[in-house]
Amino acid sequence: MALSAVALILLAGGFWYSLTVPPVTRRVDPYRTDAMSTSATTGFADPQPHPTEPARELTPGAAPVAELISRADLPEASAPPLEDMIERAMPAVVMIQTAKSRGSGFFVRPDLVATNAHVVTGFQVATVTTRDGTTLTGKVGQISDQYDLALIQVVRPGSIDAPLPLGDSASLRLGQGIVALGWAQSLTQSTVTRGIVTGLRHDGHRSLLQTDAVPNPGDSGGPLLDRHGDVVGITTARGESGMSGYAVPIDDVKPFVEKMNQAPLNQSPMAAAPSPPQESDTDVRRTVGLQRYTDTLSAIERTAAELDSTWVRYKTACQITTVPPGQSHEWFGLYDMQSPLHQTPARCAEVLAEIERHAHEISATMTSAAEVARQADVYPGSLRALRAKLRLDYSGWER
Repeated sequence: MALSAVALILLAGGFWYSLTVPPVTRRVDPYRTDAMSTSATTGFADPQPHPTEPARELTPGAAPVAELISRADLPEASAPPLEDMIERAMPAVVMIQTAKSRGSGFFVRPDLVATNAHVVTGFQVATVTTRDGTTLTGKVGQISDQYDLALIQVVRPGSIDAPLPLGDSASLRLGQGIVALGWAQSLTQSTVTRGIVTGLRHDGHRSLLQTDAVPNPGDSGGPLLDRHGDVVGITTARGESGMSGYAVPIDDVKPFVEKMNQAPLNQSPMAAAPSPPQESDTDVRRTVGLQRYTDTLSAIERTAAELDSTWVRYKTACQITTVPPGQSHEWFGLYDMQSPLHQTPARCAEVLAEIERHAHEISATMTSAAEVARQADVYPGSLRALRAKLRLDYSGWER
């Protein structure tokens, strides 16, 4: 009887233990989230089969894709360390100069450099400076205003450096990490800007990648890389708000590179390049528009210098001591209605009113000239560079 009681107790205990043993839990990847497991690829345009075929246009009435997302982008597990990738890529980035412009570019093959069309527009030859200071003469082999793309053929002396590999812009996803490289200010001023893909825009008949990597002055033509170091775009412009950057998708560039690949490697650029590109109607209109804008700003520069003299005499006679800093001309502050420059002794009010009148006439002329240049398809970067050169770079005229 005692043995039976003990057996019953043991059986009951075993049954209780089997009920309380916790089930085996599945190990969860800490880097995987529901959002990541269900996210879809973006609707980027398919690679262009031929450079003359226009990119897809938005459906009438459809809004451009510009979905802003979180910056919480985790590094790709298979990607190399970011600093190693940048170090390997920078030797391929070059400085490109003409008599009127300067920008960036990069090698897509040992004797071929890609950049923006607006960096070399109007020129058949450009100077290409490599990272080690070597200066090369380059011949513009192909140019496309539609894609803001130019390919420059050069002779690469000595050892052949590996060009940057071309990636696949069609597979980019919103939030994917990118790095923009540039090298246009001087031999010692490389630029590296990290960001993410924030959307796809349509500008006329072409598509543009939108990122939050804001280009620095002179970055135009530089490569936009993914985390593996593959080129997914070419930097082309900065957003009007100054908070975004735009790049030509590399899939739109590949057909042009393939066409240039038919030219023999390391030939003289003068012999290897196709016949000199003829200026299109757009090029002519842009050149004329830029010249008119230059003439207008040259006249305004002289008027501004005269107004500077009047302003100095006014400040001295009226004892104006509170002048906000940061403007190319102190009286630019009059464009801000909250500026203390609008306060003046009663005896000086008439003089100040006359200065304000001239200042607003200058502003109206600047705004009108910029609109005429815009209608002539003059690149915003060219207008910005000219304003800076002539000390007419008031921020209000950027819009």
